[in-house]
Amino acid sequence: MNDSKLKQLFGFARVPFRNVPKTLYADAARHQASDQIEAFLHRRGFAVVAGPPGCGKTALLGRLAAARNDANHQIAYIPFAMLNPSNMVRQLCTALGLQPKMSLAANLRVIESHLRDSAPVHPILIFDEVQQLSIDTARIIRIIAESQLDGKHRPSVIMAGGEPFIEQLRMQVYEPLRQRITLYLRLRPLISAEATREYIDHCMIDAGATQIIVDPAASQLIHDYSNGIPRLINGLITNAMAEALNAQRPIVTLEDIHAAAACTLLPERLPA
Repeated sequence: MNDSKLKQLFGFARVPFRNVPKTLYADAARHQASDQIEAFLHRRGFAVVAGPPGCGKTALLGRLAAARNDANHQIAYIPFAMLNPSNMVRQLCTALGLQPKMSLAANLRVIESHLRDSAPVHPILIFDEVQQLSIDTARIIRIIAESQLDGKHRPSVIMAGGEPFIEQLRMQVYEPLRQRITLYLRLRPLISAEATREYIDHCMIDAGATQIIVDPAASQLIHDYSNGIPRLINGLITNAMAEALNAQRPIVTLEDIHAAAACTLLPERLPA
């Protein structure tokens, strides 16, 4: 898809859905989630953000990190995946601007010293895309977060993951960590065709559009195809805009949505 031609046809300043919008879309549920995270950061501790893939966990955490990127906070973002304790601690050292050492114990000492000496700066440790959390890694995270006995100077720890991670936390062996979680948020897909319409319009306006780009009559179809999952909406509309561009139509039609669905790997449609 030719970006220049796409911008010219639809009047974009930049191509939508390529990156996170400059202003993040927030329905009532996501507004509430943001408010809850803000309140959590004032009291510190452990938080978990859960939800199906593509529902905006990383975007929400990115917005949090950008808003707190100032002299009073230090953000350490770890794209966690399945890191073992040693690799996780090394990555955390790097994210905190520290030189990693050779051993796990040495890295823990460096991190604990940094957290102690950085007060009153508020460290926020974000572990994203947590898939499998070993018992040892959970214990290390707990040790790091509680290394400062003064609660006012402890870091905030936010972990984000999908359903497998949440089911793991419910296991008895993770009880010491689970009991310390004081905020549990669950992001869900957009709940209706109207919400899907609002999300699309938001992304289009953020990209510089000044007119309707997607036929409003297609809202229900888009919602049904994507199950209201923002990431899937992004891919579907991107392919639909390519269809419209090929036909030199300045609006995405129902026909374009059907054609895009045929070349987008979508989940089974949920029953009405």
